[in-house]
Amino acid sequence: MSFVARRERLLANLSRPLVLFAGGALSRNYPANTFPFRADSNFLYFFERPEAGSAALFDPQEKTVTLFLPERSLADALWHGELEPFEAAKARHQVHAVLAVEALEQHLQKLAKGRSLDALAVADFKATQRARAITEQDLHFDEPTRVGRAEVLDAISALRLKKGPEELAEMRKTAVVTREAHLAAIRASRPGVKEELLAGLVGGAFARSGCVEAYGTILSVRGEVQHVQHVLSRVPGHRFVGRVPRDPAADRDAPALVPLPHEQGGGVDADDDSAAGDLLRAAASASGTPLGPSGFT
Repeated sequence: MSFVARRERLLANLSRPLVLFAGGALSRNYPANTFPFRADSNFLYFFERPEAGSAALFDPQEKTVTLFLPERSLADALWHGELEPFEAAKARHQVHAVLAVEALEQHLQKLAKGRSLDALAVADFKATQRARAITEQDLHFDEPTRVGRAEVLDAISALRLKKGPEELAEMRKTAVVTREAHLAAIRASRPGVKEELLAGLVGGAFARSGCVEAYGTILSVRGEVQHVQHVLSRVPGHRFVGRVPRDPAADRDAPALVPLPHEQGGGVDADDDSAAGDLLRAAASASGTPLGPSGFT
């Protein structure tokens, strides 16, 4: 299904105008130094390669979609490279209009014509704050019951739950890249190898294929801790990822570092014929670790 078809299907299932936000690039230690940008997943579903800071109005009554993009300036062109003009963006996205997001509130006031607007909370708290002010709804990204109106969430979920051929093709491509990333770490896993080296091999495999990680690499020494949100640094210059503190004497006898397939959870065994099963067997073979009925033993 094309992006245009997705937007048309959403319009057919909305009862009132909806404003979606892509979210902006989040700052690190000062405003101009940002983390890599990834648009909110709902916005990403309806627009190809969306820009940071953009928004869109879905108007079911007018059957139109208006895209709001940051204004183009000479300073931005100097620092970041020239962006496509609004007219080019309108043609590429096949939307009804492209307007400046800096004047979003004024544009919405004219386009809504007194109608109530809906919106969804996003990870970017500034965008969510703006959505709250526009809709006067109590939106919060980290509280599932306050992300947005149920009708809107149901309409989008109905579209996104069923994957089309183009989505399945992309998933297959990323599965190949993910497998290569795991195998790169598996081949380099041996006693004495640092987790930071293996994490670098995983990230490098994604970068070489023009991909980025969906989440931070989860790498652990023995596999008993797979989801750790912080990084423990016990030795200067040595970053331990997903690892619990240990007695140094125990570390000397630790087995080779073996990255586990994400969410393996003991559900993949030696008889599993899925891609996850292939990966798990490859990991077991490379590390010399027995594979039992519940995965690694």
